[in-house]
Amino acid sequence: MIYSSSFYPNIGGIEILTLNLAKAFKLFGHDVVVLTQSISDGSSSDIDIIYKPLVSEFIKYYLWCDVFYMPNLSLKVCWLLLLNPFKKWVVSHNTWYFNPEHPNYIAATIKQLLLFKATNISVSNILAKSIWAKTTVIHNCYNNNLFKNLHSVRSRDFLFVGRLVNSKGCVDLIEAFKTVLESYPNSKLSVVGNGPEESLIRNKVNELKIDNSVDFLGPKSQVDIGSIMNEHKCLVVPSVGTEAFGIVVLEGLACGCMILSSDSTGLVEACDKFSIQFQARNVTEMAAQMKLILNNDTNINFSDEELVDYLKIHNVKYIAEKYLNLFP
Repeated sequence: MIYSSSFYPNIGGIEILTLNLAKAFKLFGHDVVVLTQSISDGSSSDIDIIYKPLVSEFIKYYLWCDVFYMPNLSLKVCWLLLLNPFKKWVVSHNTWYFNPEHPNYIAATIKQLLLFKATNISVSNILAKSIWAKTTVIHNCYNNNLFKNLHSVRSRDFLFVGRLVNSKGCVDLIEAFKTVLESYPNSKLSVVGNGPEESLIRNKVNELKIDNSVDFLGPKSQVDIGSIMNEHKCLVVPSVGTEAFGIVVLEGLACGCMILSSDSTGLVEACDKFSIQFQARNVTEMAAQMKLILNNDTNINFSDEELVDYLKIHNVKYIAEKYLNLFP
């Protein structure tokens, strides 16, 4: 049984990761049921998903399952543990519980104390340091069936993929791109995603008078994102907040994009040696690196074999096996 408060058809890092793992667990021969507070879009799925479950459904599937898995701890369903406190309980951690962006220290403390009962997985080493209980580091995976290098002509320059929220740094990217256009007026930036700051970001583009050079493509499916990545030379990940890992980096690398990333927490771990990095919130440094990319004057150096090996240990099957090794 998997409980994820947000799940498919919602699109985001945790939703995509959980969907990929759930499908992989099923392919390995396990019965999998996902319970979520998300709303169904009516489409069919090859895994069992219970949307807006009743209390009776929570109880039914908790008593049925051998393993209760939660991607991120939700206090709202921890009452289930009272029904059988000896049930195998696994929690993966994809964010900081003491998050300065959304501080709730009482809830965070309760969560950290509960984790001493769970089998814990952290998606990066830097995040693992914040977990009080013992935890195993297993990096995130990407969908290697959807994200591949098609070796197509890359007719566009820069791409942003993510939620349009402050922590993802899209406003900083817009400001950096304005500087880039002063030297490379024909360069293009595409923005994939939506969110509460979309109007603010669009207004910034209009204010800087660069609307002819920035395309807002809106939210896209995983299939579409893979195709879009193959049209672009460079994926920019300008996060300014706390990033636990960054699946989008893996997706971009798999599609053959050059990666330009901030040094925000777990992104450094996700990028490894396969990216160009700049100091988070440093718009001037970001713009300078973007110009070097357009001028084909970067110092990033790795072999195709090294990249293949790196992606191999982050594909869905490899990571799902690591999870299953921690299950009974």
